[in-house]
Amino acid sequence: MTGKTLFRQMAGMVHPDKATTSEHASGAKMREVLKHRNEPEVLLALARKWGLQLDGSFDSNAFDRNSSTFAGDVFEAVVGSIIKHNFTYKKGDSALHGVVVNIRKITKGYRKGAFEYKIYDFKDGTVWTLKSYEKQPFNKIVGNADESTLKTGQDKVDRINAGNKAVKKLRQDMADNTFASIGIKKNKSYQGSGVHVLVGYRGDVYKWHELIRTTAKSVYIPNGYKERRIPVGSVRKIKLVA
Repeated sequence: MTGKTLFRQMAGMVHPDKATTSEHASGAKMREVLKHRNEPEVLLALARKWGLQLDGSFDSNAFDRNSSTFAGDVFEAVVGSIIKHNFTYKKGDSALHGVVVNIRKITKGYRKGAFEYKIYDFKDGTVWTLKSYEKQPFNKIVGNADESTLKTGQDKVDRINAGNKAVKKLRQDMADNTFASIGIKKNKSYQGSGVHVLVGYRGDVYKWHELIRTTAKSVYIPNGYKERRIPVGSVRKIKLVA
């Protein structure tokens, strides 16, 4: 739920002409909602004060704009308003109908600051990964997801995560074995050491290159003024050049 959606929802609940059967209908309340339409934390406080039942977790969160945790608090509220809800999403040729089972904030890389949503798709039982800078990138919330659906989606995500973890461990074990077999250490600088590696990568003919450094799974060789990363599995031999 965005701040604009929050305003519209509250306005629909208190507007004296639209909410004629509601006990909350009041011109004074409507004026308050209009006054603070761009201040979501104030609207939330008013909703809590008036006892409005909002669609999402906004009614149980309080925010202080001057607080150092304001951005995080708002993010948690937005998460609470969409997780456990069925929704539809359509962007370009992509369309799905599902439920969000996991959300995290991306903290590094070129997508830093965006949100990553793990989404269980009702249609075919798959899990989508959606990355967006929007806290609410979905077209429409269409109802509450039942607990069994949530559990099914979360179990699916857990199985995918476990599989990815197993593959990551396998690749690391293979890299460790290669490091040990060719006699170089991982996570070490070899700059100026005279160590060269015999490398053939992506169809290249095997050639000797100076070894600059290593990481947990890769070696780095010169590439002009920069470095070129090579998976350690593509290294065949090492030699010391005096």
